Amino acid sequence: MELVVPTTDTVDLGRGYNTVEGRSAGWGLLAKNVGGPAVGGAAQYSYAYSLVESISDLTKALDLDANLSMRFGLFGADAKFKFAESSSVHDESLFVCLSIRVQRSAQQLKAPLEHDPVAAEIRKTRSPAEFRQSYGDAYVAAIRSGGELSVVLEIHTTSTTTRNEIATSLKGNYGVKVSADVSFKKQLVEQTSGRQVTVSHYQVGGTPLKYMKDGAPDVVELLKGADQFLDELTGEGKYAVGFEATLLPWATAPIIDGPSAVDVRQAEELLDSLALQQQACLDRLAFCRYVLGHPEEYDWASGPTQADLASLEQDALELLTTIRGLASRVAKDVQYQLTQEETRAAYRALAPKAQMKRVPAPGVVPDVRRLSEGEARAAIEAAGFDAENGGDVWSDDVKPGQVLRTNPAPGESLQVDSPVVFNLASSDEALKPMWGVYYPPVGLLNIVLEKI
Repeated sequence: MELVVPTTDTVDLGRGYNTVEGRSAGWGLLAKNVGGPAVGGAAQYSYAYSLVESISDLTKALDLDANLSMRFGLFGADAKFKFAESSSVHDESLFVCLSIRVQRSAQQLKAPLEHDPVAAEIRKTRSPAEFRQSYGDAYVAAIRSGGELSVVLEIHTTSTTTRNEIATSLKGNYGVKVSADVSFKKQLVEQTSGRQVTVSHYQVGGTPLKYMKDGAPDVVELLKGADQFLDELTGEGKYAVGFEATLLPWATAPIIDGPSAVDVRQAEELLDSLALQQQACLDRLAFCRYVLGHPEEYDWASGPTQADLASLEQDALELLTTIRGLASRVAKDVQYQLTQEETRAAYRALAPKAQMKRVPAPGVVPDVRRLSEGEARAAIEAAGFDAENGGDVWSDDVKPGQVLRTNPAPGESLQVDSPVVFNLASSDEALKPMWGVYYPPVGLLNIVLEKI
């Protein structure tokens, strides 16, 4: 049975491993026949930006919650926890977290395996305990590598108003977490231009990130460096770092030629990852098709246009076709390795799903007659309207303090958020109308008197 452990400096292909003591052992195999992504072949990656307003937001952006539930995460959570703690998130500035994670396909031993002559002799002539002490009870059959880059960018602001304005501009109509698309990068550059920024980062793999220019962080250089990091890790993988090793019992060596347990597990992980990408495409497709099919329900004065949504729909369809094609290949051949071009095509960023503003739907004015003022307000507001007291009106058949009438009248249609004015009944005689008595205007009375 295979066992997965985190890599260390001493873990290498073909080397023994003592699972009881949790340490590397001697070389029992000669790692001459190695297969895997020598060139290309990143299994999966993610690249996203998040607006961060609390340590909780930063924890989610760094996927530390997920790391706690895993064996040891991609590269372990300890360093990232320390990074999160050192990134002092507070309310006076705006924070943006950039996160890139790359997991490459495994490099692994392929049959036929050649045993180290000394190890083979000890295994034949000595006790299992002696062999385990020197060469362990398992050997490293595969190593997975990748890289991770997390950047926290603090945009210093002079007021809460300015902070909120920048946050609104960066969020646009897309919410807090956004894809690493061109439009967001452009907005980030524009909003940080001329402002003081502070940058801290955590990096595993890739060439060291460089973003300082003339003694200060440069956002343009930072974004270039992030793109370069992704290219390096999804390309030849020269700067990738190992994060997990697959161990197999010595009894399985030499293994037969063909798909290995590592191949099968990688294929399963890749299909799961592609399924998540497919779900994101389907989510956007359903959204675009509903909005475009019901344009009368939305306010098009702000946010994306119908042309923008039609373009997103087409983009999602093309990505969906790519994902399904690659998933079909992997399902037919578990040893299939994605090329760099296929990986970038499958995991490229889709524009986020816009938060469209709906046009208020018409509602019906509720009948609140003979209710108290509090009850009437609650009923009117529950129907989606603004309740307004229009003053007291004399009545001899409605109890004082109860609603006598509303404007508009009960049962009439009205746009949600519109005002509904109500009048309360009163027994005050001063409000009583003078029925049957006519007081002509002074000017008309004078004309009548002159004729007399």
